[in-house]
Amino acid sequence: METAVASSREQGSSLLKIVIALFLALLVTTSALLFLQIGQGALAREPEVVDVNANIRSALARLSADLTVAGVGTPSEMAVLWHDGLGSQSDEITILYADSEAPIARPQPCADPCDPIGSSSSLTLDPWSLSPAPVDYEAAYPPGAILFALQSALAGPECAGARPALVSFELTEAPRCAGAPGGTSGAEDCGALVLSHGPVLENLEALLPAGFDSEVSPTCAFVGTFHVIQYRLSSGGLQRRDLFLGEDWSPVATNVENFQIQYMQGLESRFLDAPSAFPSAFNPATWLTAVRFTIAGAGADESPPRRSLSTTVSLRNQLGQASMTPTETAAVGWN
Repeated sequence: METAVASSREQGSSLLKIVIALFLALLVTTSALLFLQIGQGALAREPEVVDVNANIRSALARLSADLTVAGVGTPSEMAVLWHDGLGSQSDEITILYADSEAPIARPQPCADPCDPIGSSSSLTLDPWSLSPAPVDYEAAYPPGAILFALQSALAGPECAGARPALVSFELTEAPRCAGAPGGTSGAEDCGALVLSHGPVLENLEALLPAGFDSEVSPTCAFVGTFHVIQYRLSSGGLQRRDLFLGEDWSPVATNVENFQIQYMQGLESRFLDAPSAFPSAFNPATWLTAVRFTIAGAGADESPPRRSLSTTVSLRNQLGQASMTPTETAAVGWN
């Protein structure tokens, strides 16, 4: 009898061990399958993660390339124009630099009161001021060219209090020499270079930070073919346009969720969402010397991988002058 009870107990114990073993085996198998599924999901999403990174890096490279030439041929306080979106809203940025193949010029002095550029249909340039000097002054700018007039205190002693300003217009015909007899082989044969143009572009004021003048005086203006490049975030993509080329907005990166920009001024070592002081032509401590921007992107499906990449670009055309005294700055003029 005792033998039968012992055998029954052994059988029950063996059955319990088998059940426990099966449960543990099932638990291990389930865990392994779960980890395998997670790994397969991560592996399947790796190409999309690579695409997101490549998308953002492409935008970073394009913007960095534009910033490396910011300020070429422009007044020092107008290399980069900022627009802070405030808080978590996306920012915008505008980059200026001169076209290397076209001359930059000064308008001829005008009698007071001097009408702002754009209020009339023509503008008279001083041919001696064109740099580089063209072989044929009447071919300095082609018909249909978009020109920009930049107002700066660097234009002369009489402009010491001038605020930065920017206007643009389109030439309706080729420039013509007037005011002196002879041909057009040199400035001595061209008493004045007359530009006939259409109305000022209407979409420029939206680019200008607070503190810029809305009109440009010929007394304090530099005129030429300046690239004016703007970046903004719209409809889930980072867009770019160049007003000098008359471009519409075109995408440089898709599925971008946020675009944030910070600026460094003068010899400071900190970045701010917007300049702490308004840039002044004769105060290098107020010039923008570096830009840091962050682009946050995502994939295209409902649960996309998200990535945020940042980079910093030093404005090399500003850094070389940031330590100058006001006297040295005035001697250099513009970049």
